[in-house]
Amino acid sequence: MNFEFPQYRKLKNGQSYYQLENPSLLHEIQLIGQRWTTHDLAAKILPERNLLTDILLCADEAYVVIDAAEYDAFLAHCETHLKRF
Repeated sequence: MNFEFPQYRKLKNGQSYYQLENPSLLHEIQLIGQRWTTHDLAAKILPERNLLTDILLCADEAYVVIDAAEYDAFLAHCETHLKRF
């Protein structure tokens, strides 16, 4: 499959939003209660690469395709209304 990057996804429950820069680099915004944090993952080992593939392909219907505007709006909401870890 050929994807144009970046790609954007979120967990179906809305607790994590993902920006995939390429098949092996991901930025995550994660909600934990009323706080938020970010994680960067540069996949180097097979389980990490499998996770990024699952997110990209929306495996098990746990992930939803979103656009850059939704990702950016969620980030802005977190920065404005929530405390960061």
